[in-house]
Amino acid sequence: GVQPDAAPPEDMGCRKVDFLFAIDNSGSMSAQQAQLLNSFPGFINAIQASLQDTVDSYHVGVVTSDNYVFNQAGCTTIGDLVTQTGGSQAAGQNCQPFAEGHRFATEQDDLGVKFPCMAQIGTSGSPIEQPVTATIAALSDAKAAPGACNEGFLRDDAILVVVVVTDDPPYDPDFDDAHPATDTSGWYNAVVTAKNGDPTAMVVIGFVPWNNVSCVVFGIESPNLIGFVQSFGAQGVLASVCEPDFGPIFAQTVETIVSTCENFDPPG
Repeated sequence: GVQPDAAPPEDMGCRKVDFLFAIDNSGSMSAQQAQLLNSFPGFINAIQASLQDTVDSYHVGVVTSDNYVFNQAGCTTIGDLVTQTGGSQAAGQNCQPFAEGHRFATEQDDLGVKFPCMAQIGTSGSPIEQPVTATIAALSDAKAAPGACNEGFLRDDAILVVVVVTDDPPYDPDFDDAHPATDTSGWYNAVVTAKNGDPTAMVVIGFVPWNNVSCVVFGIESPNLIGFVQSFGAQGVLASVCEPDFGPIFAQTVETIVSTCENFDPPG
């Protein structure tokens, strides 16, 4: 006879989720940052409600698209987790201490307070926007080393959710992540390597210049950024940074995050 589908092993599924937000802090990002802040509570609450019986630990960190000079001294290079903000339109706050004593928020913190503090990074950043470069740097071994700026953030036994928010167009004089001549061939592998070579252990959400580009300088899409999100296949969620409300997009991603968590097979 036909055998029923085998049940997944009892040790499958995630107990932990690491959220990394790579936010463009260039001069044109005020409205998009505000939309992210407004939509975050609903996003995180929906995920927590959906995974309340399985997940008991969250890490939430923010990086900017440049060398963030307003950050805590010693952690002002690209990919360093934000704990202190400044500049135009910024929260202008020191977000520490965090409950677990690291440079990121956890489920023990009030995320309704800590995330706006970290994510309201302002718009005084460089016009050479590098949100993907920042993501890769943030997940690197060097940043995770003992005493380094991102120590303890990325965990092997957690799924990773990356959220990129940028309006960076492929403007020729700006040799940044969106520039047509930028070598993007190593982007996908660098992120997957950070998750031990397992692309199913992550979700990448990209609010980038795509489809609706009404808020983007020159009104053009960014093929590099679009391609980065699409390289993750079903694990990549592509959206326009010009969406009037990020909330519905985030709501659509919850199912992807939940299924990723349920199918996660932790190493070891």
